[in-house]
Amino acid sequence: MPALLALVRPGNLAALLLAVGAGARLTGGDPLAPVALVPVLAAAFGYARNDALDAAADAVNRPDRSIPAGRASLAAAHALAWSMLVAAWALLLLSGMRLPRAALLAAASGALYFYSPWVKALGPFGAATIALLAGLAVIWGGTMGPAPERAIATALLAAVVTFARECAKDLEDEAGDRAAGKGTWAVSAGRSPVVHAVRVAAWAAFAILPLPWILGDASPVTAVVAGLTAGPLLAWAATRPMRDARSAALASRALKGALLAGIGAIWVGT
Repeated sequence: MPALLALVRPGNLAALLLAVGAGARLTGGDPLAPVALVPVLAAAFGYARNDALDAAADAVNRPDRSIPAGRASLAAAHALAWSMLVAAWALLLLSGMRLPRAALLAAASGALYFYSPWVKALGPFGAATIALLAGLAVIWGGTMGPAPERAIATALLAAVVTFARECAKDLEDEAGDRAAGKGTWAVSAGRSPVVHAVRVAAWAAFAILPLPWILGDASPVTAVVAGLTAGPLLAWAATRPMRDARSAALASRALKGALLAGIGAIWVGT
């Protein structure tokens, strides 16, 4: 069970649940409503499927993960992935099959299904796909309240930070992806354009950090907390050299920290 649980990244799922809840809080919804779990279950599908399809690359990049370490089989990973997706759709049905939510879940399901085998190899579109999914998680939370438009600026910010982080992760995983024949952006185009993308996206996120407050979606408390926590992390990540896997990993962690800090700022300030 611990090996199977590791496949779905429980820490990341908890962060995603907080992001959905942040969207709900911004729009006056209930962050504890059961429907908030739907994108979490969909993400679990994506994580388990990605681990099953990326086992060869993970043997180099992350040999401690469940599949390359021999603690979980490919068959178990695929079975877990599909059970999570079925659970997501079942929960949506039980919560009321509203068309906007069904469309969001269908888009997320399709993107996660195609991501590892195909989309990941489409240069910047691989990182952009994951960034879009991060933004959609906040939008999903926004649909839980009476003013969903108040989640749009925060969703944009989450997407930009996630794009930067996914690019940094591509740089971190370049060696293993190259050995496994994965045509990620860093493998196909070299490190330089991906490093530039991380820096541009991180500085863009830094610049638009106060946007939810400027538009009146979030409180001044949210703006101050985000500026004092996420702001320095974004600036630090934007200035990293990222010449090797270790420096790229540090930038990726800083960007993840910035994302969590921004989510936390919304919870504190709403």
